[in-house]
Amino acid sequence: MILYPAIDIMDGEVVRLVQGDFAQKTVFSADPFLLLKGFVDAGATCAHLVDLSGARNPEQRQTALFSRLVQDLPLKIQVGGGIRKLEEIEALINAGADRVVLGSIAVTDPNLVIQAIQKFGAEKLTLALDIKLSDANVPMVMTHGWAKNSGLTFEQVLAPFAELGLKRVLCTDIAVDGRPVGPNITLYKSLLQKFPTLELQASGGVSSLSDLKTLSETQVHSVVVGRALLSGAFTLKEALVYAQ
Repeated sequence: MILYPAIDIMDGEVVRLVQGDFAQKTVFSADPFLLLKGFVDAGATCAHLVDLSGARNPEQRQTALFSRLVQDLPLKIQVGGGIRKLEEIEALINAGADRVVLGSIAVTDPNLVIQAIQKFGAEKLTLALDIKLSDANVPMVMTHGWAKNSGLTFEQVLAPFAELGLKRVLCTDIAVDGRPVGPNITLYKSLLQKFPTLELQASGGVSSLSDLKTLSETQVHSVVVGRALLSGAFTLKEALVYAQ
């Protein structure tokens, strides 16, 4: 299992928002390089970055910053944050991003994702799907900051992209994200049973080392951890015991 330490970057600073409100932020570091350098020193080989400035306004996408981070640090970086155009994907890949993360656009404009796969290759993209389980425990895909149920299942959204070779999916159960309740192990096991070739990234709910140990036993490809690391629930060095 690969561990992706995750940070949100807005206006060049590492921040956390309160319930997604851009006006309510906590600054964890004024220099993302120093924070990521600390991750490298602890043994990290990759990182997950969310461009909050770009998500808020595509004209403020922090591509130049990401380019410097990639050049200066021995990290494979995947970058997401409200990406809506092929030009944005291309700019991030050219800046050195190992993968670009595409979220709601997979529902609102699936043809763009198909075009991106055809142009850049499936290996350069990660699909991020936010999941809410229905009353019948069917994983439904949510959009618009989790406010809107797309009416589509995980399988329905994934299918056209999987046919083109896309394998990596970052899956967040919104019921546990940001809460110290542990990841939805049952969800990940069921998805891997149904889609055994997926490189599934688990996200949401990780708050302890025991959570990481349990996840490592599910055969998920990787795990994205943000809040627990920034809050000091455990150190990255401790977490990497359960990841490659």
